[in-house]
Amino acid sequence: MLTPRARRALWWVVIGVVALLALKTFVLDIYPVSSSSMEPTLHRGEWVLVWYGGGRPERGEVVVVRHGGDVLVKRACGIGGPGGERLTVDPAGDIWINGERARGAAGSGPRVGIFDLEHQRPGEFFEGLGEHAPGWRETPDGALDVGTQAGGEYSSALRYQRILRDGYIGLNGQVNEGDVSVHDLVLDLRLGVLARRGMFVLAVTEQGDRFELHIQMDGPGPLEVRLVRVTPEAEIELGRGVAPLQSNGDADLLVHLSNVDNRVEGRVGSLTLHHTYDRNSFQPGDEERVGLSLGSRLQLTATNAHVRVRDLRIARDVQFRPRGLLGPGGVQVGPGEIFLLGDHSANSLDSRDFGSLPEEAVIGRPLFAIWPLRAMRDLR
Repeated sequence: MLTPRARRALWWVVIGVVALLALKTFVLDIYPVSSSSMEPTLHRGEWVLVWYGGGRPERGEVVVVRHGGDVLVKRACGIGGPGGERLTVDPAGDIWINGERARGAAGSGPRVGIFDLEHQRPGEFFEGLGEHAPGWRETPDGALDVGTQAGGEYSSALRYQRILRDGYIGLNGQVNEGDVSVHDLVLDLRLGVLARRGMFVLAVTEQGDRFELHIQMDGPGPLEVRLVRVTPEAEIELGRGVAPLQSNGDADLLVHLSNVDNRVEGRVGSLTLHHTYDRNSFQPGDEERVGLSLGSRLQLTATNAHVRVRDLRIARDVQFRPRGLLGPGGVQVGPGEIFLLGDHSANSLDSRDFGSLPEEAVIGRPLFAIWPLRAMRDLR
């Protein structure tokens, strides 16, 4: 005979098991990632927590679907909705819907890291890095310094020396090389202003355009910031403003420059400047108008400035490749259907192979990556 206390404990165990089974059956579950088709958003060998719930996904949303006897994690890029739509992919890997660029859709997904100062040695990726002031140099704690306290006239450029392709940083920090050229870039860093003088310029190049974020640091007041487009014919100011700098002068500022889907954006602290343009210029000598991007795609330049750069990260947007059912002419996504693509577009089994799926195939959304512990993160 069980004692009253033992019976109560047994009942709690039974209730807990029933609740757990109900939770697993109707609310959420844990799924392993068994392929590399969604890298680097999700990596083979990770486990994700999935919230059950079907219905029509938002464009660009990562969903868990059932296809035959398999459970797949993919990105919903084509949403047929009530009337259907034409889905195409341009040579740059961007999604177009019914002949218009899908701004804020699949292109607004997670950024794909291709360089991270925390994991990669800058000397392997940049030229212009030396050991002596006032030029660019690496500090013992992994930051990048340029300039000196003594001042003087100098200009030093740090240029990304690799061809930018659709590679990515893997789960263990290793760089997986790609083979298709990248158009859209994102640059983030923390900037420490060590002396209020000179100018610091971030620049990204696409085809015949160079987009620059100028940070002027002369005087005790706020920083003067300009967003500039340099074409073969002219230099065009896209915006300007001021960014406050703390009185002690040694607080780091978050700085951002991106050119994604023909939208260039610069941020310095709380200041944001942005501009949307129709098309890129062409390089001189590009008679066939193939859209060459010559020289360094990314550059940091300090002129008479003394600054320190930390947390330097370079990323690209998710790119997709036309093949299979998603050929050069695109694909028609019917009413109530979704067209699914993997973020690792070069190596993904997705709707390009098996076609669109009905919205009813969606069984949930991944909420968190929960294993391995060092890679835990929010996926929403």
